[in-house]
Amino acid sequence: MEVDSGSYISIISWHTLKKITPWQRKDQLERQAVILKDYQGQRIPVLGTKKVNVEYGNFRGYLPVTVVSNQLPSLLGREWFKPLGIKLAGIHKLSTAEPSSDDIKALEREFHDVFSAELGKYKGTPISFSLDPNIAPIRLKPRRVPFSIRKKVEDQLDKLIKQGVLEPVDHAKWETPIVTPIKPDGSMRICADYKT
Repeated sequence: MEVDSGSYISIISWHTLKKITPWQRKDQLERQAVILKDYQGQRIPVLGTKKVNVEYGNFRGYLPVTVVSNQLPSLLGREWFKPLGIKLAGIHKLSTAEPSSDDIKALEREFHDVFSAELGKYKGTPISFSLDPNIAPIRLKPRRVPFSIRKKVEDQLDKLIKQGVLEPVDHAKWETPIVTPIKPDGSMRICADYKT
């Protein structure tokens, strides 16, 4: 059984129960008025409940288990924790304190590559994409850039070229128009529009 602190009840599938007790019949299960749902919100059909003989550590006795028709993993729920002496250790309280400027500087020194203003670059082996040679490249017409933002677009393109994100070419095989949303700080982002 998998321990599941998110489930109060313990669950076993009919399939698993039949493997353990082949003589078990569905009409021997106690009816149970409970609605079970999985983590996606889908209902799990319940067949009933059964008391099963459990031996764990110093515990020997009968505990209830809910039998479901779906072939799911068996779950050990919280209702068994106390009888079996299972205790969960966890974080029950967090205190927050403002980090000192020395703490921040120490983190910046330790992880300088994370806090760098420079754009990181992939340093692994070169990657190439194999394209089907039978598919003709798509070349879409560029959109007109409004005169009022043309300078910002050019500056942003120059910046991306200097950072090594973009590389100038005379003629591209594949072309798509750009969109240029303005960020809240007034700077511009250049994006390719693949929807068209």
